[in-house]
Amino acid sequence: MLLPLEVLRRRISTEIEMLRKSGMAIVERVETSTIDFPAKLTVRIRRDNDSPVVFEIEIPREYPFRRPSVLCMSEILHPNISPASEGGIVCTKLLEEWRVERTLQAIVAGLLELLRNPNYREPLGTETCIKAAEMWSAGNACQGN
Repeated sequence: MLLPLEVLRRRISTEIEMLRKSGMAIVERVETSTIDFPAKLTVRIRRDNDSPVVFEIEIPREYPFRRPSVLCMSEILHPNISPASEGGIVCTKLLEEWRVERTLQAIVAGLLELLRNPNYREPLGTETCIKAAEMWSAGNACQGN
């Protein structure tokens, strides 16, 4: 199923504007009236006082009926996000269990939540993610969590 191209462009434009207003992320400037598909957005998400983590969101022509893909473009030590040098894979149920009513803002909110609260019990299978999970687990054990 496809939305008419002009409707899809308007929806994406509205979602980008809502995301910018939310303050959750910085979105690169995109001219949505002429956007081609798959469309690529670069978003920078700041987690607390750390430097921003950069993600690329690729929106398919079938959006919102088909989920966007998300890649991490930063070098990061995280149990559920592989660094860019290892493919930038993002593992989150939000994307795995995609629903048509979700928005770009929901994706970014999910990424922010994942950055703040990683699931160190179920890391991605990369060496870096497993190492990050061990570090998070040890840190939480020291805090009594």
